[in-house]
Amino acid sequence: MEDAFTAAAASSYEHRRLLAFSLAGEGDVGAALGELAEASRAEWPVLEAYAADVACVHLISGAPRRALAALSLGARGGERLPRLNRALIALCVEADRSLWRRAIATTFEGGRVTDRARAVLGVVRAMIFARPLVLVPVLVTRDVSESGSVVSRV
Repeated sequence: MEDAFTAAAASSYEHRRLLAFSLAGEGDVGAALGELAEASRAEWPVLEAYAADVACVHLISGAPRRALAALSLGARGGERLPRLNRALIALCVEADRSLWRRAIATTFEGGRVTDRARAVLGVVRAMIFARPLVLVPVLVTRDVSESGSVVSRV
């Protein structure tokens, strides 16, 4: 019975997402993006969430320009600009201040007026209070509890 739970957890989007982040931390961006693509075939996430995951992979690997491009694609015409995506846009600017114009443009590509205003404010804060961005890979282990739910441990 435990093997069935382990197999289900291993194939879930969340598990593969964490594996992708781990691969990105090791510098294997291609494998990380492949892992996200494979995960999305089985359990398709919302476009904004998938864009955020791709952006995280690029940010972890030190490519904020590519991360911002992924966030831009995820924002186009979207009804909302989620808080995570707004924060990631600001992180892109913190990582590379020269991206601020593109980040502002990205904030206007989708979402409600309040989402856009909050995103612009985040970009401005990132410009004013920018500090060197240091991403430290965190070891995350995942176990299957007795109830069958997946438990993450840092």
